[in-house]
Amino acid sequence: MPVLYSAGIGLYHAAVRCSALWNPKARAWVDGRRELWQRLEGKRAELKGCLWMHCASVGEFEQGRPVLEAIKAARPELPVLLTFFSPSGFEVYKDYALADHVDYLPADSDANAAHLMELIAPRACLFVKYEFWYHHLQALKANRVPTFLVSAIFRKDQPFFSWFGGAWRKMLGCYTHIFTQDEGSRQLLAAIGIR
Repeated sequence: MPVLYSAGIGLYHAAVRCSALWNPKARAWVDGRRELWQRLEGKRAELKGCLWMHCASVGEFEQGRPVLEAIKAARPELPVLLTFFSPSGFEVYKDYALADHVDYLPADSDANAAHLMELIAPRACLFVKYEFWYHHLQALKANRVPTFLVSAIFRKDQPFFSWFGGAWRKMLGCYTHIFTQDEGSRQLLAAIGIR
């Protein structure tokens, strides 16, 4: 899967860059990622040993927000990096008070994932709901970063539960703990040995 997955990620990024020529949302997606690494480099000292929380967009952030707020209430000194995949999530929460820095998720490549780990050396990571980024998850696991999937929901038709889903199941194994929204999701995971 890594080769096909990486090729798919590359094609997706190329398609978004092309559609940015006429689509305002795609343009915001591309423009928001310009100078991403420079911004993160500038925050390196502040973010080292942070809690990294990643959400796709607004709705996912709202589902994970109570967890983040509880952690910050217990550990107010803990720096927080909050990343988003979509421009809409970033725009709404770019000034979120409990985060030391808000930005976009770097493209999911082996090199980017390794560079992000080197820059921020996260103490823990929270992904929310549907976030499965192969290279980022592998880097978190390789660096022994406790990684949690919060408010997860699963359906039987997802690749994790199919005959060809071995690499997808490998991603699930990168999480220290998965918190599901419902009993059906928990049972689906249990059926493939994820408890």
